[in-house]
Formats: sequence, structure tokens, C-alpha cells
Amino acid sequence: MGKLLKLLRNFVDDLPDGAFDKLFTPGAQPGTLYRDRDFRLDWQRLHFNVQVQVNKETGEKALKKLKGRSVTETLSPVDNL
Repeated sequence: MGKLLKLLRNFVDDLPDGAFDKLFTPGAQPGTLYRDRDFRLDWQRLHFNVQVQVNKETGEKALKKLKGRSVTETLSPVDNL
């Protein structure tokens, strides 16, 4: 788990400014907000359900068992969108 957490922290730390801008763009549709070789930040349909998922293309041995799975999830209910 130590390597996974380190990789995940690095991914989150390296998110570019504006990675979440799509969430606040009128008419925007859910989808991938940002991706690198190992992870992707996905916006799911329900409110602001944002997940970090392991990419199937990852080359990291520590992540291969988690390919295509969510490793974090945040659900933020929002009123009056």
C-alpha cells in the first residue's frame, strides 16, 4: 500500500490548475477531467462524484492489480446547480 499511496499523492499534487474547471462550465458533460499514465480523474454523473481511477495502461507494478478500479471517491452534494 505504501507505493500506491505515494503514487496517488503525487498524482493529486501534480493536478494542474484548472483541472476542475469543467465542473463549473455550464452544459459540460461528465467525463475525464485529467489523466496521466497511471491515473485518471473522472467526473461521474451524480452531482460532484469525482473519482481517481487506475488506468489500464499503467506500467506501475504496484497498480497493476487495481487496473480500471477507483482508488478514491468524493461525493459532494451541491444545492442549486
